[in-house]
Amino acid sequence: MTTLILGHSRHYKKQQIRCSPIDVKLWYDKPFKCVDFLCDSATTDFVYDIYRSIDYRFDERGISYGDEGFWVWKFAEDESYDIIIDCIGSIYWDHRAKWSTNEEYKKYKNQDKLLETILRVLKINGKFYSYFGIYTKTNDKTLLFERKKLDGYKYIDY
Repeated sequence: MTTLILGHSRHYKKQQIRCSPIDVKLWYDKPFKCVDFLCDSATTDFVYDIYRSIDYRFDERGISYGDEGFWVWKFAEDESYDIIIDCIGSIYWDHRAKWSTNEEYKKYKNQDKLLETILRVLKINGKFYSYFGIYTKTNDKTLLFERKKLDGYKYIDY
């Protein structure tokens, strides 16, 4: 099993992680790759802004793939992961998603581009655990979506 954790590094202890859509105990002690840009290469596998498509792996100024759009993951090969877990928190959700009862707003910013990348990067029968539910890749062109509240995401009252 190959797992990719989005927006996280190995710097955090298991009990500090609050932004996983599934229970941290299901993945933390197993091998995984992680990608984030708010850390250094000593604590993450890929120093990369996964939303704005800026690659910091080779240069502190970064190489921008922004002209290709959002969610362009040059660090990930086609069909390279069995599991992708969204630990980026709420920063890239549609700003109306948290409060809306309208299902059409419950999505990521530029969601079509994200799902296109997820479809490319996941292996057949692979799963993407998102805040909104689980996407499963059934073939090279299809992601099935199961909307459900997952056991994860612990919120802090301010």
